[in-house]
Amino acid sequence: MPVREWREADGFRYVYIDFRGASEAEIIRSAQDSLSEDAGGPDLRVVCDVEGIHLNPRWAKAVKDANAAGTRRDVGGHVAVLNADKLIRAFLHAANFRAGTQRFAAFDDLAEAVAWLRSV
Repeated sequence: MPVREWREADGFRYVYIDFRGASEAEIIRSAQDSLSEDAGGPDLRVVCDVEGIHLNPRWAKAVKDANAAGTRRDVGGHVAVLNADKLIRAFLHAANFRAGTQRFAAFDDLAEAVAWLRSV
């Protein structure tokens, strides 16, 4: 299962999820779990590291469905995605466009990702 932990940078708290090496089933389960009431609150800030993960239609659908359900429930929050390849970056752009939000952003550097989360 992906490692999920609270981290802090200069007083700013966020959730860090390490998907490196995660299986398709683990990614799908994590997307589904993100909709639970105890997933972290309405304005959660998350960094997901997806280094080495490649876009897959099954987990992409689970993430898309979770994002759509969260938007319908007016769940806020933002997700900074680290180390995404070009296809995942395109997927994030499409998810933002479809939902009419800027909920997701891709970064190659953790410090830049955290700075963005602080600013939104």
